[in-house]
Amino acid sequence: MTSARLSHAMWHWLGSHRAPLSAVANILILTAAYVGAFLLRFDFALPRYFQGLLLVTLPASVGIHYLSFLTFNITRGWWRYVGVGDFLSAVKAAGAGALAMSAWVLVLHRGANFPRSVILLNFILVVGLTIGVRLAVRLWRQVPHAHAPGDRKRLLIVGAGDTGEALLREIRQSPRLAYQVVAFVDDEPSKRGAYINGVPVADTSEAIPDVVRRLRIAEIVVATPSAAGNEMRRITARCRESGVPFRVMPATWEVLSGKAGLGAAREVDIHDLLRRPRVELDTVGIGRFLLGKRVLVTGAAGSIGAEICRQVLRFSPAQLVCLDHDENALFYLGRALEPVTGNHEVRYRLADITDEPRLDAIFRTFQPEVVFHAAAHKHVPMIEANAVEGMRNNVFGTQLVATLAGRHEAEAFVLISTDKAVNPSSLMGASKRIAELVVRTLPFTTRYTTVRFGNVLGSQGSVVPLLKEQIAQGGPVTITHPEMRRYFMTIPEAVELVIQAAAMGKKDEIFLLDMGEPVKIVDLATDLIQLSGLRPGIDIELRFTGIRPGEKLYEELYTDAEESDRTTHPKILAARHAHLDPARFSTQLAELAAAVAACDDAWVRRLVPQLVPEYRLRDPADNVIPISAARSL
Repeated sequence: MTSARLSHAMWHWLGSHRAPLSAVANILILTAAYVGAFLLRFDFALPRYFQGLLLVTLPASVGIHYLSFLTFNITRGWWRYVGVGDFLSAVKAAGAGALAMSAWVLVLHRGANFPRSVILLNFILVVGLTIGVRLAVRLWRQVPHAHAPGDRKRLLIVGAGDTGEALLREIRQSPRLAYQVVAFVDDEPSKRGAYINGVPVADTSEAIPDVVRRLRIAEIVVATPSAAGNEMRRITARCRESGVPFRVMPATWEVLSGKAGLGAAREVDIHDLLRRPRVELDTVGIGRFLLGKRVLVTGAAGSIGAEICRQVLRFSPAQLVCLDHDENALFYLGRALEPVTGNHEVRYRLADITDEPRLDAIFRTFQPEVVFHAAAHKHVPMIEANAVEGMRNNVFGTQLVATLAGRHEAEAFVLISTDKAVNPSSLMGASKRIAELVVRTLPFTTRYTTVRFGNVLGSQGSVVPLLKEQIAQGGPVTITHPEMRRYFMTIPEAVELVIQAAAMGKKDEIFLLDMGEPVKIVDLATDLIQLSGLRPGIDIELRFTGIRPGEKLYEELYTDAEESDRTTHPKILAARHAHLDPARFSTQLAELAAAVAACDDAWVRRLVPQLVPEYRLRDPADNVIPISAARSL
């Protein structure tokens, strides 16, 4: 049996008998500390009288201190994970034990001929031995496991911070990870030349190619989970130049949300290259908004709806109702939410948001207090080709859900909108803009709030999966225009801000999420091609196909008639409403409803510019989608 297997078997046996072994070890430590205190006090020449005093008082000292250990949970700690918290607990336990021992000696022995310095020496030795023995165990655990020569890959860690140091310890402790950490690189000048657990910080990240050649590095791990997107792009570019495989630690939000463990190094993903500093939330305010509430989420099986469900469950609602018209997707949502459901009451309901009797029954049954309306048709080309159905779902489905929320006296209704609703050039954007206006005109006391944001990385049908599919097929990667730009957010980031905005919203407000700078689609495609180990324009062709019907080069966050104001949250803006004539809008909306009911596509297209004057009317003949364009971006 190898030494690594022997070590693993020994630790397994110790772990299975941890409680009794810990008790014995603590008693031995307390005994050694008390005996050592007497010996030190008398320079290891203990007079006969004090030998007898030691034997008489030893059981009391051990018993008193052991009770103190129990009180401060010293006996329950894992020795291999000893840290500053354990040291402070040991000081408190030893201090309490010293005071109790002093009182015991004073009451029962009246302090007669008892050396007071023994109490102080015992306190010092108890703390020193308790932490020292545990630290020795931790150091023993961190000794690198033996591997056959040549089996251990020489590893470079980018980032000499807490994550990099934790990764180093994990590698040294785990027999499964056959790596030798040779060096760190870090951009903080003060760290250069320093040593992290015996491993040098060789240089900055700019010198990665040189460090790889000089130290014969076989693999790189980027351990900078809080790095912003531009920094990650620079680091990964240097890693690619080095010519060796590299992986990246998950972003901070992935670790905190439980989506990835601290040791879950993986291939670099486009999400890493678009990172921004983590959004700070007012969890107290959100807690007041959602704690103990009955919550309904429409479109719950979609990417945004599912994430809303996950995050709502973090704030302990009284009940969560997940509503969607897609049976299969709703089934898989139930399975995905199982690990985070806990004791929360979660219900899954199939319904179409345009089916009034069904929706009314659901509202009467569950009486939701907060409604997140994420259900929508969202693909621009499909709504361009299916105007009637786009308006039926996005406009009148929203109107029905919002109206029922008001009739059943929901506290809040949150409409998930899009930046495409601003100065729309597509029917999809126009339908979302009309939906925004609809919730402004409702007469109920429910607090109606609209939240706009841009493209979401990883959502169903988003640009990144389409790009990856084209790359996997060997290209070409089709892009509509070299100057096409879009705002991007991750799904968790977008939903966190949606919930934050909903919690801080007042009646009839539109919130805009600050999504940073827009990103060129061609740059996104180039990054993805490079992450796949290929060369843009050489291994994978980039082909520009022209802007599709309904698309525009730039998305905007608010209309020309609106202005934005800062809110109490730095990542959330509030749009001031443009003027709206409720009576005229109601008449126009009724005519649109008649056109939808008649399934008259041409009529619908004529009415949309009346409801949304900023919408640019297009020739219906332009709405035919060529196959090549439909596959493009």
